[in-house]
Amino acid sequence: MARIVFVTGFIETGRDTIIDMVLKGSSKKLVGLKHVRFEDMGVSGLKSAIPGNIRKSRDQFYSKVERAASDAMKSGMSVVVEGPLTAKTENGYLPIVPRDFFDSFAPEIIILFEMPDGKDVDSLHQQINRAYAGTYASLAGCPLKIITVKKNGVKYALRDCTVVMENVLGR
Repeated sequence: MARIVFVTGFIETGRDTIIDMVLKGSSKKLVGLKHVRFEDMGVSGLKSAIPGNIRKSRDQFYSKVERAASDAMKSGMSVVVEGPLTAKTENGYLPIVPRDFFDSFAPEIIILFEMPDGKDVDSLHQQINRAYAGTYASLAGCPLKIITVKKNGVKYALRDCTVVMENVLGR
């Protein structure tokens, strides 16, 4: 049965590298997966969108994500969707992934990577991400796993993520 996992958090957490390592290291347990990366679908273009057109740009971007996830699931593959949950704009925080995604796909779990508060962390943006992730997990009726990536603690985050991914997507 095709399942979906949504993975989010700031790029500075090493989220993308950790997910790549989990998927490669667990390739015998995690088979038949499609990894849909926002970075491969042009998420960076949202940052340069004209403020008045940012929702339209977001919706166009999201259509690509939705198509990639739908196509993979139709072919029986499980999907790991990975990318930022919100974007900080001059007019406030914009959810990159609209509620429709969580309503339509009902992910098995949302994994949120965070960093401890510090000088390199936008703690307000991180709080916004956590609030959105909690809301979307509630709407989808799925668990929210928060993995804190501490300095020199990537191996612990990698272990935690591997366990969760194998529990949810393992065969």
